[in-house]
Parts: sequence; C-alpha cells; structure tokens
Amino acid sequence: MTPTVEHLPAAIEVQCPVCGRAVTTGQSGNTTRCPKTRGGCGTPIAVPAGTTRPPVELDCYDCGHTWTTRAKAGSTVRCPGCSHPRRVPTAARAEDVEVLPPATPLPARRPAPPTAPRRAPAHHTAPRDRAEDDAQEERERAERRADTRRALAELRAALRPSAAPSAASAQAPRPAPAAPAARRAEHQPAQAHGRRFTPRPEAVRGPVTAPATARRRTAAAAFLDALGGALRLRTDAPHGGCEVLDPTRPPEHRACGQLAQLTVQFTDHRGRQTLVHACTTHAEALRYLATTRPGLRATLRAYSSA
Repeated sequence: MTPTVEHLPAAIEVQCPVCGRAVTTGQSGNTTRCPKTRGGCGTPIAVPAGTTRPPVELDCYDCGHTWTTRAKAGSTVRCPGCSHPRRVPTAARAEDVEVLPPATPLPARRPAPPTAPRRAPAHHTAPRDRAEDDAQEERERAERRADTRRALAELRAALRPSAAPSAASAQAPRPAPAAPAARRAEHQPAQAHGRRFTPRPEAVRGPVTAPATARRRTAAAAFLDALGGALRLRTDAPHGGCEVLDPTRPPEHRACGQLAQLTVQFTDHRGRQTLVHACTTHAEALRYLATTRPGLRATLRAYSSA
C-alpha cells in the first residue's frame, strides 16, 4: 500500500530531558534518542503522536511541472512527469516546525550515604621481636633432633644380638650351607669327556594337534564362516571327535562330545575340497546347508582316523 500525504509524518522538534538538546525527528508516536555523535547524551525521548507535515508546492526545473508533496524538508523527491530529482527547500518547512514544550526532567538520583572508613583489624597479641622468634625456633629444632638420635640409639640396642649364646645353640651347631658349585653338580648328570652336555626339553603334556590337521581345521573354519550357516568348526576338537560347534546352544553344550562317524567333503565350482569330520547329526545338517548354495556340493563318506 502506498502511503498518502495524510499518513506521512511531519518534522517534530523535541527537547532532551537530560542535556536539553533540541532533536528534530519525523517518528510521530515513537521513541527517538538524543544523538551521541553531535554532542548528545543518547537518552531515549518520547515523540508525541498525531502530527503530520503540511503540503509544499514544488516546481520541476526540467519540465516545469508543478506538484504538491509532504516530504521532509531537505529531502530529495522526483518529478511525477519526468522523474527529475528536486530537493525540498528547508525554508519552506521553517514556519511549519512544531515546537513542543520541554519534557519533565527526571528526578535526580539521591547520593549514596557516606560509608565509614574500614578499620584494620586490631592485633590481639603484641608483635614479638624477630630475633627472639628465630632463637625459639632454633631451640625447638635442636630438641627434635636430640629426640630422634635418642630413639635411633634405643632401636639399635634392641636389635643388636646378645654376646652370650644360648645352651641349645652351643650344643647343636648350625650346618654350613653347601657350596653353590656342589649344589649345581647334584642336579646335573655326569658329562662324557669330549662332549658338550645339552639338556633335553621336557615333554609337552596334553593333546597335540598335527600341523596338517591344524591347517585343515583353520581352512575349514574360514569356509564355514563364509558359508553363512549357524554351525561353526571347533579347531581344538580332540582327535577322532566331532569338529562341529553350535553357537545357538548354551555355552556348556555348544561343543559336540560325540565321536566323528562321517566325513563331509565340500567341493565348490572350482574343484576345491574342504573336509569336516562330524557325527551323524551334524553331518546331515552340513550336507543340507550345501544344497542351499549354488555351485557347492557336499559328499558324505565314512570317517577314517588315518
């Protein structure tokens, strides 16, 4: 909506209630501030509402068109006929400026009541001479050192063995410790002349998996993981036992405790073979799992421990 001449604000002059500076504004019914850049104080000033600028008749210097405007004095407007800029003269608004009475000054702030000067805390004890204090501290340190030396002397006297041995210790003399060389000779076998003695390593206790079996089980475990079934391969299965591990069962029943009765031979589309020794139940589950994978074939045969 384009504002009409009746809605345009007029130039209003108000006075700052603090510094008394006259401020000209066109914000009717709004709040303005005393300008700080021109020596003002920046105090908010309320502008009364309901004031409009009177119309001013202007002539265009280019086409000679005459029109009426309510623009602010000193502003630039354009001719409605040729759009040539025309400045509104300031003298035309001099008699139209409304001078408002000065606003009521704000009440002055009450000065704060003077406070009594803060007194330094009084000393309850009289200051002592520094030389006397140093002498007292030195005497206390000397007493502490004497007490420490006395306690150490009593401790050494208590820990010192008695000069007269008891009768029991005199009757049963303590045997002398054996020489280190003789003690080592008791645990070493006799060495042959001209030969260097090399101790034999102790035998490893527990089941030992052959290297070929360990390599086969590692490859079979990776194959079953890639196959994506629920069954896994037990790499620490005893010789002749079922090598299948079921993670879906409780921890104490995951490892199959039965003997291996069948050997499942997997053959992929490239002809590579993977062997898994299992019981009858797990062998059938592995053979069914192979039927769900394209290009994979499972063959069952009797288990042989050789």
